[in-house]
Amino acid sequence: MTEAAHGAVEGAKAAFPPFDTSLFSHQVFWFAISFGALYLLLAFVILPRIGTTLAQRKDAIDADLKLAATETEAAQDAKQSAEKAQNEARANARQTLETMRKNILDESTKAQAEAAAVSAASIGEAEIAIAKQKTKAIEGISSEVSAIASDIYEQLLGKAPSAATVSAATKGMSK
Repeated sequence: MTEAAHGAVEGAKAAFPPFDTSLFSHQVFWFAISFGALYLLLAFVILPRIGTTLAQRKDAIDADLKLAATETEAAQDAKQSAEKAQNEARANARQTLETMRKNILDESTKAQAEAAAVSAASIGEAEIAIAKQKTKAIEGISSEVSAIASDIYEQLLGKAPSAATVSAATKGMSK
C-alpha cells in the first residue's frame, strides 16, 4: 500500500477519518442509507409490533378490569344475599326459641297447677285421716284415762267412783 492511499505523507500526521473532508461525501451517503434503513425498520417493523403489543395489553387490561368489576359486583350481591339469609335464619331461630320457651313455660305452669291440685287433694285426705286418727286416739286415751282415774280413786278411797265423778275428772280430755 502506498502512503498516498492512506492519505498520509511521510512525517505528517493523518487526519481522523470522520473529520477528513475528502471522505465527507462518502460519510454523508452512508449516513443517509443507514438512517433510511433504520427509519424504515423502525417505521414498518418495530413500531407496529410495539403498537400491536401495547394495544393487546390495553385490551387485556380493560377486559380484566371489566371482569374484576363484574366479579366484584357478583361477590357483593352474594355477600348481601348471604347476610340476608343469615339475618332471616337468626330471626327464625329467635322465633322458634321464643315459641319453645313459651310452650315449656305453659307446660311447666300446667304441670305445677296439676301437682298443686294433687298435693292439695292428698293433703286434704291426709288431714281427714289424721283428724280421724286423732279422734280415735283421744277416745282411746279418754277411756284409758277414765280407767286409770277410776283405779286411782278406788285405791285412794277404797270404794269405786260413780260414773259422774269419773266423767267430771276426765271432762277436758275429750276435746
